[in-house]
Amino acid sequence: MIDLLWNMLTFIISLTTLVAVHEFGHFWVARRCGVYVERFSIGFGKRLWSTKDAKGTEYIIALIPLGGYVKMLDERIQTVPLQLKNQAFNNKTILQRTAIISAGPLANFLFALLAWLCAFMIGVRDVRSLIIDVIPNSIAEKSGMIIGMELKSVDGVKTPCWNSARLELLKKVGQQVPVEVVMTKSGQLEKKILDLRDWDLGNNNQDQLFNLGIMPCCYQFTSVLSHIAPNSPAEKAGLRIGDKIVRVNHDLLDSWLSFLTLIRKNPNQSLILEIERQGAPVILTLKLGEKWVNISRSGNRIQEGFAGIMLEMLPLKDIERYEVTCRYNLYSAFSHAAQKVWETISLTVSTLTKLILGKIPLNHLGGPISIAIGAGASANNGFVYYLIFLALISVNLGIVNLLPLPILDGGHLLFLAMEKSRGRPISEKIQNFSYRIGLIFLLLLIVIALYNDFSRF
Repeated sequence: MIDLLWNMLTFIISLTTLVAVHEFGHFWVARRCGVYVERFSIGFGKRLWSTKDAKGTEYIIALIPLGGYVKMLDERIQTVPLQLKNQAFNNKTILQRTAIISAGPLANFLFALLAWLCAFMIGVRDVRSLIIDVIPNSIAEKSGMIIGMELKSVDGVKTPCWNSARLELLKKVGQQVPVEVVMTKSGQLEKKILDLRDWDLGNNNQDQLFNLGIMPCCYQFTSVLSHIAPNSPAEKAGLRIGDKIVRVNHDLLDSWLSFLTLIRKNPNQSLILEIERQGAPVILTLKLGEKWVNISRSGNRIQEGFAGIMLEMLPLKDIERYEVTCRYNLYSAFSHAAQKVWETISLTVSTLTKLILGKIPLNHLGGPISIAIGAGASANNGFVYYLIFLALISVNLGIVNLLPLPILDGGHLLFLAMEKSRGRPISEKIQNFSYRIGLIFLLLLIVIALYNDFSRF
């Protein structure tokens, strides 16, 4: 019961904060553009509190904290006195109206930047930049990186944790960059050159360090299959997601790295796998495929085997002994914060695109219950993690509001773009009809999200 009340409280605080930020963006730019703002409301329904300022704007906090709005003077929805016509929203230029509508999502992005900036300056718990595995024939291996090394600096910039190391390496993509590493056992400092000219960053759902060939100490692979590529040797062999690999060629599977190495070194060969499927042993023969891999920029290639599988990845069990608290000065914190905002925007857009295209099932969509539980859990972990949670939700709120649905900011921007191209506004009849369609679609998404929440919890 206490957990439920705590989740509800943190949810209300979080949503009220982010809605206030979003609506303040609209409000602030509207005022700067000379638009008369009649009402600034946080929430809907019965008024809990209200007041007016010297300019006649009414400020309201309402009972239901699931949104908010800024009501501006507009001739399309009310009669406007002659002396106030120049302060009506609809009489402003397309550029001004675009700025007012865009200001809400931009305010969410700026809030996320500020939240991450504060988090990085206060100090974020992370793990030391220790390497626990190196993938064969990878960039890292070719540069002389081995298991047990700790990355101390990248091009002269200290990297006390993996977040800082990852950011500095991403800045150097396409270059050859000097790094300093220390062998944890001997304490000997060594200098290496990482050739990042062929670094494939991969997709947004995967840690870019894996494509560099580095396994950071915050992860561990299990022997359970989490993904099988379509039409791959693994699928043809009859392997399924959830299968646990126990033995390979009658030998116990001791590590994911040895299994990966065995696959790569045996193109077109067969492996006898003993797997555990729903508690029962199953014997399968996996006939590996082949692929050619570039090993140098001059075009030298080698033949490698592949299976088309991905093993389940989990956080390291004893991760606490590798943890450090990373604090940054204002410049470094801003750089990290900006990188986080961009990464979250990219990931959110990618996920939404996959949802729309059907590549991700709709049951991944989360609603207010998921947000409430996330708010409570992050607040339990401390103020810094709560700030990071607010930053993540703020970016998502900004992106969702930019979707081209007529009821959202993105829909309004779409109408303004059409007005600019046509030389005249879209008719009110078409706009009103579009708003109804947009509202139905939005309500449908809310229903799906709520259904998913109740299904999970």
